Amino acid sequence: MIDSIQEYLEKRFFFGFKISQLEEVGSDLHLYLEAISPGMCQQCKCRQTNIHDYYPREISELPILGKNVIVHLKVRRVICQHCGFKGVEFIRWLSKSKYAHTTQRKNDAVIED
Repeated sequence: MIDSIQEYLEKRFFFGFKISQLEEVGSDLHLYLEAISPGMCQQCKCRQTNIHDYYPREISELPILGKNVIVHLKVRRVICQHCGFKGVEFIRWLSKSKYAHTTQRKNDAVIED
C-alpha cells in the first residue's frame, strides 16, 4: 500500500532515490532527491563502484498537477571495480544522453507530441 504521494513518486518515477525536500515556488515544484542505492556503472551496470565525487544537476520532468517540475539531484561520478569505467553513474529514469537534463518520460512525451 502506498502511504503518500511522495512515496508513490519515489517508487514509480525516481527509483533508487528518495525525495528529501519538496518546495513550491510560483508555478514550479522543486523536488530534491538523495540517492538510496549504490552507484551503478554506465558501462557494465555493475553496482561494484566507488563514488569519486558528486555534482549538482537540475532535471526537467513532466508537470504534476499543472506545476512545472524541476528535480535537483547530486549526480555521482563512479569508478567501477569490475570494468574500470570512470564516469557518471547510470540512472535509469534519466534520458539516455550523456549530459541528461530531462527525464526519459519527458523525452518520450516530447517525441510522442
